[in-house]
Amino acid sequence: MSRSLLFFALSVFFLSSCQAKLKQYQASLHLITKHSADQIVVNVDGKYGVINEKKKILLPLDYDYLFWNQEPALYTAARQGEVFWLNTDNERVDLPVEPLEYAEGLAPVQRDRKWGYVNLQGELVIPCVYAKAEAFSDGLALVKRENKSVFIDRRGEEVLPVNYAKVLPFREGLAVVQANGKYGFINKAGDLVIPFSYDSAYGFYDGLAVVMQQGKMGAINAKGEVVIPFEYTLLDNFQGGIAKARAKGGYWGLINQDHAVILPFEYKSIALTSLDGDRLVAKKKKGYGVINRNGETIIPFDYTSIQGNFDGNYFVVEQAGKFGILRANGTLLAPLAYEYAKPFSNGLALVKKAGKVGFIDQQGALKIPLEYDYGTSFFYGITKVRIGTNWQYLDIDGNCLQGCSSSQ
Repeated sequence: MSRSLLFFALSVFFLSSCQAKLKQYQASLHLITKHSADQIVVNVDGKYGVINEKKKILLPLDYDYLFWNQEPALYTAARQGEVFWLNTDNERVDLPVEPLEYAEGLAPVQRDRKWGYVNLQGELVIPCVYAKAEAFSDGLALVKRENKSVFIDRRGEEVLPVNYAKVLPFREGLAVVQANGKYGFINKAGDLVIPFSYDSAYGFYDGLAVVMQQGKMGAINAKGEVVIPFEYTLLDNFQGGIAKARAKGGYWGLINQDHAVILPFEYKSIALTSLDGDRLVAKKKKGYGVINRNGETIIPFDYTSIQGNFDGNYFVVEQAGKFGILRANGTLLAPLAYEYAKPFSNGLALVKKAGKVGFIDQQGALKIPLEYDYGTSFFYGITKVRIGTNWQYLDIDGNCLQGCSSSQ
């Protein structure tokens, strides 16, 4: 399964005897698909349903997966391992279907144990003749036919046969290949342009590929020239011109593509959490803190744990078994008085005190009272909470949307 955030846009499902691979959707993934003002698919705490912009629940939040198809105008739903069509009245429709995984506008499908590809209109554009078919990347896909592996293009033409022990997808024009236990790189003509010199290798990102020799990691450019020397025990792929690296002593730092040290190697861990990339949750021997890319301390290293919001404006901190919330400048928003706290979502943060869960706003005021036995962070204006054995869904004002008692 791809490491990338999956499932944001499965746009069409193939209606023919070609069967698609049924994906195992991660229950923790929060998904929203808005296809009209009155039809919004949401995932709250691993369960899917449909709401409108007024947050009225149109389809109950009890499906394992839910996706709207433009043609036919039906939902594809999954529950307890079964996949089926569902109309807007929450009624099953007798049409068999399984979801597809698209990459670069094409998705592999299977018929009679053979694989091919369909386009976004559900049309079979590459016939089901392959024993194995991978997703497209860089305009090519790796397939296997009669015990032979070959890259095909989007027209289904075989453009590059390969005969290696291991082949990775093309990235930035080059693909990792393995022979006799060593890794190198080929181009789209099949030429070995970087020799089999490495104990492991990864695809190119931002013009550099992370490789390993003799237990040490470095990075090379597309010419095979060593740009980052082999001196790191771990090295992440470059993104936005920087990468996390771990030095021999076990400490982490940040380097750029010129091998200049952006952050010194003095941290037990570094998490690139803020969208602007300027606030980093880091760990030293005495605890967690927050720094910027210049290594300047924003929040001192006095905490047992720190969780950051993706916007980098608030941090949930833990100290001596108590949780609180700090602003990005280190000032206190919510005191270290809670048994548990989660980062802000939709402007509210879940907190727990005396065994009960509630929500505070970004001014630190209690917005939803501490009266629930369990709760989840808000997603698209909805949270799932429990009082005793009764599960409910609330909006950001604390109004009950589903599972309400007669008094609510």
